[in-house]
Amino acid sequence: EPVSFEIKKGMTKVLSLKIENELVDKGNVEVTKVDKESGTVLAGVTFEVQDEKGKVVTKVTTDKEGKANVSGLFIGKYKLVEVESLPGYKK
Repeated sequence: EPVSFEIKKGMTKVLSLKIENELVDKGNVEVTKVDKESGTVLAGVTFEVQDEKGKVVTKVTTDKEGKANVSGLFIGKYKLVEVESLPGYKK
């Protein structure tokens, strides 16, 4: 919203304006890791969430239901990279 102010003739003080912004547009992601052949959910698999430049934003590990949740991501592009798999599985 526009902020109105007025400069008057003869003013000697500096006019100070405080403009506040509210953060919006954050998103959430839920990952489910499953065995490719059986569809069985896989717990204990760790992923990195990386931003466009490859910087690690956070790490998450799948729970007993094979799910990992990431919340509070700002608008942007991300990559999900599996960094720790289970024995016998490829990353």
